[in-house]
Amino acid sequence: MKKTKLTQFHPVIIDRLRRITQHEFGHYVVSRALGFRTGGIKISINSMDSYHGYSETKLAESGHSAESIIDLLHRRAIVLYAGASAETLPGPGPVSNIVNVKEANRIICADNLGAQDDNKKAQEIFHILRNAHYPLTDTSVKSNYQIELDTICSAIFNDAVVLVNKNADRIVDLAKTLAQRAKSFPISLEMDEATIEAMPLVQGIVKARLSEVGPPGAIVS
Repeated sequence: MKKTKLTQFHPVIIDRLRRITQHEFGHYVVSRALGFRTGGIKISINSMDSYHGYSETKLAESGHSAESIIDLLHRRAIVLYAGASAETLPGPGPVSNIVNVKEANRIICADNLGAQDDNKKAQEIFHILRNAHYPLTDTSVKSNYQIELDTICSAIFNDAVVLVNKNADRIVDLAKTLAQRAKSFPISLEMDEATIEAMPLVQGIVKARLSEVGPPGAIVS
């Protein structure tokens, strides 16, 4: 099958497509690395300012202990921040694929750059994790409560960056494979679960584990 030349699209659309596909495969690859089962990916770009991406992470897991629930929430929060982190990778080319931490943080914190829903979900998880990790804190003292939330948020974000950097070239290559399917504008792309799982780049994803079940910390391979 002849591959579509993305140069037929406006440069802004090409860059938007690259960033969105990287964002969604950032979610996907980090989900797999952290042991989640995954589904398909959908991308749509309807105008310069209207776009949508979706990568399915399946949250149903066996485990009945409080520790297993905390572990799942920790991993889920990392996945949520992996999208924006992956979006900032330079993409195909001679430049090394490393997360632009400042830009990733800007995307996550903004209300209109595509990661606002991810951040809202993550913020809810942070409150639950704080309650679990710091049960004795006097929550009437807002400064102490906020420090604990910030500690968890920073650690989760750092973990997401670490994992995306470890898988950066893989994420970029997978994103490029999907982007090259774009044929016309508006753009609507989809890869189902079976198609993605059959790709060698996906089969080669290395599992990571959380260093501890406790206050979110580093990831070790």
